[in-house]
Amino acid sequence: MKTLVGLYEDVATANQVVQELVQHGIARDDISLVVSDGAI
Repeated sequence: MKTLVGLYEDVATANQVVQELVQHGIARDDISLVVSDGAI
């Protein structure tokens, strides 16, 4: 198993990347998406 971490400016872009990973054969269950609203 390998781990890939990506940081994106907005949720829409992150969701697009998730969909592209799925289209390239990565199982959706193997993808985690963590979202922060940026509040401190």
